[in-house]
Amino acid sequence: MRISFLQIVVFYMAATIWSGCGNDAATSSATSDEVKTYDTITARLQTIIDTLQLNGELISLEKASIISKVNGYVKRISADIGQKVAKGETLAIIDAPEMNYQIAEAESKAKTALSKSEASKSNYERLVAASATPGAVAANELDGAKSQMDADMQSYNAAIDAKNSIGAIGGYLIIKAPFSGIVTKRMVSNGDYVNNSGSNLLFEVEDVKTLRLQVPVPEAFTASVLANNRASFAVSSYPGLSFNAKLVRKSGALASNTRSEIWEFEVDNADKKLKSGMFAEMQLPLQRPQQGILLPNSAFVTTQERQFVIRVINGKAEWIDVKKGFALTNKTEVLGSIKAGDVFIKNANEEIKDGSGVKIK
Repeated sequence: MRISFLQIVVFYMAATIWSGCGNDAATSSATSDEVKTYDTITARLQTIIDTLQLNGELISLEKASIISKVNGYVKRISADIGQKVAKGETLAIIDAPEMNYQIAEAESKAKTALSKSEASKSNYERLVAASATPGAVAANELDGAKSQMDADMQSYNAAIDAKNSIGAIGGYLIIKAPFSGIVTKRMVSNGDYVNNSGSNLLFEVEDVKTLRLQVPVPEAFTASVLANNRASFAVSSYPGLSFNAKLVRKSGALASNTRSEIWEFEVDNADKKLKSGMFAEMQLPLQRPQQGILLPNSAFVTTQERQFVIRVINGKAEWIDVKKGFALTNKTEVLGSIKAGDVFIKNANEEIKDGSGVKIK
């Protein structure tokens, strides 16, 4: 059987193509079975400290809104905005003529009741003395005199109570400072009419020698410890200047709208540099009460479905779902089913499949 030259050429080309395909398949298989090498980091327990930057508000240690307890006209203003006042110092005097009439009437009624009570007492004592002579005074007459004396005494006591009550209300004609501080608001002038409805604000007095600094701390940080219970803050009025504050109390509950707890600091303001109502930029050096694990930010993989790190165990990659805690400059606290001694890929990504083989350097 003769083989033509054309048949020989076709056979040779087919053999060449088959040989090439076989080599490509072998190369592809070798590539797919290749195990890559990765940089890793070993987890270890350590103290976790993070400086949290939060905004707070300065408020006065004590603040009183002063209103009128009586109806009348402002007779005299004795204090003005920005003025320092001592406890019990007069701020204003209210003129209420009808109140003066009520006080005078109450005093008159008390005097009348006293005179009547003394008269009935004297009468009863004379009858008691006369009753020493048998038959001089009837028993029912003596009992009636005693009852009258008791009734008049009760009337007198009631008149005294009414007089004291009116007098106490009359004391509200003089408006006094409830504590030492500064008058921060003055809302009335001489001649203004005020009433006891509670709607007329006369003054506001604030104690600013010590200020409260209230800071809302996010829920994730409320279990943290503040070193020495002290922190620093700054205000825009004094650029470059830092102030100190001491943590004195916590609200003990989270606000439902912000999911945060109010931490309250006290600030010594004897020099009066700071004002109530100022906003403060706080620096809180917070520490976890227990040790934790920090991993490089590059070790975290975040997708639309999950957030995980990749642990290497027995030469295999294992995806571990985690949450982030304190975020430091280059590292982040990792929260999840991990422990000290676990080995993680330092630069993780989705291309490192769960269960795939890996090598570590």
